[in-house]
Amino acid sequence: MYLILRDDTIIIANTANNNKNGTYLLNSNTNKVINNVLLGNSEYCYNQTGSLNNIFEGNVCTSIGCSLVIDLSLIFLILVIIESLTLAVIFSTYFVIKRKS
Repeated sequence: MYLILRDDTIIIANTANNNKNGTYLLNSNTNKVINNVLLGNSEYCYNQTGSLNNIFEGNVCTSIGCSLVIDLSLIFLILVIIESLTLAVIFSTYFVIKRKS
């Protein structure tokens, strides 16, 4: 997805896979890139050459330069699972100690 000299544009719910850049914003400002799927890009997920104040939310993106999937909801889910497991261990340890005493 390319924007060249474009401001205040919304890019929402697109699929752009196996490109050089998932999103390429050249001298384009205050754009919103929301809920897009940008997989298998050869260089970058987001290339903002000469651009300012762009918003990226809810996108899923991978690139060879950054092989991680960028999806904040997935990160949040993983943190919730880890916290739940930690609390389960703490409570079970407490009840085992309490039962022995």
